[in-house]
Amino acid sequence: MLRKHATILRVFFSVLSALAVLGGIINSVKQNTYLPLLYVSLSVAITLVLIYALAAFFDTTADNSELLEEIHKNLAPADPSADADHPLPTVTPKSNGDGYITCPQCGERQSANRTICFNCSARFKTDSPFPRKPSEAPAHSAPAAASPVAPQAVKEGYVVCPKCGTMQRAGRQACFNCSARFE
Repeated sequence: MLRKHATILRVFFSVLSALAVLGGIINSVKQNTYLPLLYVSLSVAITLVLIYALAAFFDTTADNSELLEEIHKNLAPADPSADADHPLPTVTPKSNGDGYITCPQCGERQSANRTICFNCSARFKTDSPFPRKPSEAPAHSAPAAASPVAPQAVKEGYVVCPKCGTMQRAGRQACFNCSARFE
């Protein structure tokens, strides 16, 4: 739609400018001076530059909206029900030997006593050889929610999990506290 408007702007103002210059030529010949032609030509040139800049803005906006639509299409899951069939993965973390482990799914370094990756929410196997203190066991025992939930934005760059109320960084796939999947 914007491309159509940009084309209409270009054609309309090009024709209008040609008519204005033609009128300036006729007026200059009648008055026997080239001053009116100079004024008309200068104003037409400035108008055309502004109109073509506006048309270029419309073209760029159209390109961006098409690009955003394509990105949105590619990010949307092909089958929304397919996510519900696949629970969060259970992985065996890699030990760093210094009281920290590395999540094999996302590569994030974190404390060895974690049972869930704080970045990608992958569950770590409980039979892991890394010691976990009983006092640091997770407060939740229910499995992750089958259907994704929408986190609520609280401030720039942070969201609150609607299931447990934990504040965390925006852009996460799941809550680091209760493992609820985000939309």
